[in-house]
Amino acid sequence: MENLANQEAGTKWMRIGTLLTFNPTEQIIGAGFKALIDQNKLIIRQNELLLRELRKLNETLRKKEQKE
Repeated sequence: MENLANQEAGTKWMRIGTLLTFNPTEQIIGAGFKALIDQNKLIIRQNELLLRELRKLNETLRKKEQKE
């Protein structure tokens, strides 16, 4: 979750910059970057959830091996 917070903090300048400009090209580029950043955040979150589940599975398997 720290990574997500760091990324969120890093994109605030872009929001301010694109809101202050009246250049449509810059607004489109900014919106494109925002979409990519949001997509990356989702992928990071999915990876964090997968990693958590894999760790739980690994721990469960280790406990079963120790019992045998």
